[in-house]
Amino acid sequence: MSRGLSIKKIISSSLSPHHPITPSPHHPITPSPHHPITPSPHHPITPSPPHPITPSPPPRTP
Repeated sequence: MSRGLSIKKIISSSLSPHHPITPSPHHPITPSPHHPITPSPHHPITPSPPHPITPSPPPRTP
């Protein structure tokens, strides 16, 4: 492996101003209001009250 090749790889992998990885304003990554990622009120992710997740207290040993 020549040293020149490894140096070329490092330069190409580094962020150059001509090829930004940050999203452009024309292609935002944030979800649009028409397609929200947040759960709808009809399908809540929070557990229902009748099924508590808290463990029951262990019996006391004498």
